[in-house]
Amino acid sequence: MGSTMKLDIHNRLSFKPEDFIGECVAVLGRRGGGKTNTAARLFEALHSHMPATIIDIDGDYWGLRQQLPNIILVGMLPRADLMLDIEKAPALANYSLDKGVSVILDFDGYDNDGVRDEAWVADYLYTYSLALWRAMSKKRTPYMMMVEEAHEFVPQTGGHAALKKLLRKMALRGRKRGLSMLFTSQRFANVSKDVLSQAGIMFLHHATIPNDQEVYAGLLGRKIGEVQKLMAGMANGNGQNFGLIVFDQKKLVTTQMRLRETYHSGFTPGFNTSAVDSLPINLVSHDWLAGLDGELGKALVWHSFDELIKENDKIFADNKRLRELLGVQSEAGAHLKIVPTAPDLAAIQMADLEDELRAALQNSPRYHSKILAALVKFSGRMSTGLLAEKAGLSVSTIRKNPPVRNLIKPGWINRFGDPGSRSYGFNWAKLTGEYDLLDSDAMRNTIIRVSA
Repeated sequence: MGSTMKLDIHNRLSFKPEDFIGECVAVLGRRGGGKTNTAARLFEALHSHMPATIIDIDGDYWGLRQQLPNIILVGMLPRADLMLDIEKAPALANYSLDKGVSVILDFDGYDNDGVRDEAWVADYLYTYSLALWRAMSKKRTPYMMMVEEAHEFVPQTGGHAALKKLLRKMALRGRKRGLSMLFTSQRFANVSKDVLSQAGIMFLHHATIPNDQEVYAGLLGRKIGEVQKLMAGMANGNGQNFGLIVFDQKKLVTTQMRLRETYHSGFTPGFNTSAVDSLPINLVSHDWLAGLDGELGKALVWHSFDELIKENDKIFADNKRLRELLGVQSEAGAHLKIVPTAPDLAAIQMADLEDELRAALQNSPRYHSKILAALVKFSGRMSTGLLAEKAGLSVSTIRKNPPVRNLIKPGWINRFGDPGSRSYGFNWAKLTGEYDLLDSDAMRNTIIRVSA
């Protein structure tokens, strides 16, 4: 059991690291209300307990490396260790999980003619997240994914369909894999209600817009008048005071978050703001880059890697020299328009379907597979007697040991009626909702093949 995390200045919060394992967390509030500070403070407190991936749209989190070790910064600007490469995204996700290394996916600076390529970003995140999700089905260990600007990736309406469904699945079903999901948003009225409803821990910052307050009221199960009274006593984030409500399904606490200990690279500049180019940062070590180069391939690493590897260890202890070298070597390619090959989403969905089905049938008695195959082959609702006939089983086998845990509760099979008059049917709605790029014949054939 871990010790209590120091999160708020009043010490009213009593969270321990294990409270976040497999949990869905929402960090919400208006612009300037302290969301990034709260998310960063949570990362600082959890960093030594579980690795994480941060989806960083605006470059707000690279300052975490000022003090914290074991963080790989992936992006398109010279400050990054590795370049964004969609073909190498699965290998990077697996490396993060296997080695217990945190990753910041920094999309600041990735654009075409000054406009962020939203479709490419979504494709990259889908490819990376799917690889992580699959890997966690085999290696179940505490891990956190932090999704900044959640309204862009899991909106209530619209959005990148495949990524939205995947992130929703990770929020709904990540607990058994040890996966924690943290979503932040300043436009949380536009975030998928399915995702927000899964949040067992919420950090709710100052909000003045009635629509946002109504969302808070719904999440807290309170009347909007109560929420407005709470909001009236909270100050907006100003670098010193972050008023917020914290709710963990057991109690509601009003407090103020501690300021993050690492550099806030997303701060609002003032007239006397100093340059940040000389900020000392905790760079990835020589050994780490060498390991990454071997496991992920040199196409992922900055073009300067070959020269860096030849330098002695003093270069890696000299932040300024290394940053200059990275900057010079990467200038030529950092702003090139990249037109990556779009992933075959249908093929990815098919592989995901196979993985999910194999996981459901793993360690299950053989007759569960026969039940599933029979329901898929012969469409429609089937009585226990008919199902037993089609599956080649006895009625008593199905009645005494129905596949509740691995097939009925997860939603593969629907069960109807009372114990004395049960009937069963395959839940096609589950598949057509999650695997919208696959036709029914392809899914049927795959299920029958995997169940054989």
